[in-house]
Amino acid sequence: MKALLLLIAFTFFLSASQKPLEKVSVVLVWLDQFQFAGYYMAKEKGFYADAGLEVEIKKFNYLTNVVDEVLDGRATYGVGRSSLIKLRAEGKKVVLL
Repeated sequence: MKALLLLIAFTFFLSASQKPLEKVSVVLVWLDQFQFAGYYMAKEKGFYADAGLEVEIKKFNYLTNVVDEVLDGRATYGVGRSSLIKLRAEGKKVVLL
């Protein structure tokens, strides 16, 4: 009987702890190359999923402005350059990490 109660409690705990992954997207600031390997490797190895994230990596497009993509809500995060400091000083709502 104890084993049955323990099994029921364990099953309840597992089902309660499995939340759906939060969908986020990251826009890259340049063509795929080694500097972005960490993003792809983390996705491939399941590190994002382990953190509760379903990450879409949006590849660079010459017609896309990374800052506008994030500020307009078409992407959650963007990879930027030092020019973000200037944009922040100009009052754009960017956050640098």
